[in-house]
Amino acid sequence: GFGGGPRRSGGSGRPGGSGRRSSSGVKGEFALPVTVTPALPAAETFGELEMPAPLKAALVTEGVTVPFPIQAATLPNSLAGRDVLGRG
Repeated sequence: GFGGGPRRSGGSGRPGGSGRRSSSGVKGEFALPVTVTPALPAAETFGELEMPAPLKAALVTEGVTVPFPIQAATLPNSLAGRDVLGRG
């Protein structure tokens, strides 16, 4: 590219390389953790979650009667004290 700045158009500049490394070779503190605890099942209603009654009442007052998909998937785990990561 012009100006000697970093390349941002994808690719690594090397033949046959995509610029991404396989995670299989990463070790030590940079290795991805292995998940051994399965996620809890998604909640279909707020009623099945252990949430304070005033919070449930406030949700109903605002017209939120069922969890959004990301809430259904993550609230059971976060309320159980687990770390969660939601991507959509």
